[in-house]
Amino acid sequence: MKHLLLAMIFTVTFGSPAFADATAGEALFKKCKGCHSFTKKKMGPNLTGISKRANPEWLKKWLTGKNNKEMWAGNDPITADLKKRTGKKKSKHKNALKKPEDIANMVDFLMTK
Repeated sequence: MKHLLLAMIFTVTFGSPAFADATAGEALFKKCKGCHSFTKKKMGPNLTGISKRANPEWLKKWLTGKNNKEMWAGNDPITADLKKRTGKKKSKHKNALKKPEDIANMVDFLMTK
């Protein structure tokens, strides 16, 4: 019973990828198309192969926008690869998603790429 309660609290707090909707994430991605693409480089990095470079937990942190400066300053392998591929010294990513379900949906969509 204790494990069930903890699982329920975790799901409500962080959202559950089991209920994420890639189609809804794709609809949200329309807001990102001004800077990102899966076919060419724009202001933001090309996202082709994102599911092979970044794990869902990293994407969730990035998409909330709360820790982007700290993440960019860090030297984890995903961020280091992003810095190398973009050649940028700092991130200008500002369009954070606020709702946990939007974040879960976007991550689910990006993991199909």
